[in-house]
Amino acid sequence: MKIAMIALLLVGSTAMAQMPDTSKMMDQAKGKASDIMAACKEDKIKFCDKVTEMNAIKECLKKNKDGLSAGCKSTLGI
Repeated sequence: MKIAMIALLLVGSTAMAQMPDTSKMMDQAKGKASDIMAACKEDKIKFCDKVTEMNAIKECLKKNKDGLSAGCKSTLGI
């Protein structure tokens, strides 16, 4: 029984160690959103002024890619 408990603890701790660091992922996502908002501020006002949710803003900007500034396009990867 003790061996089974030790095995479960080892497997569980190994699985936890392999899980991605969600706080790091959130920080990266926030950083990317900040980069987009900084590079695309004028484009967002021009093309997507009424859009407020980040993914919707990105989609709106991509739909208007032909009119975007070079910096905004670069930050969006288009």
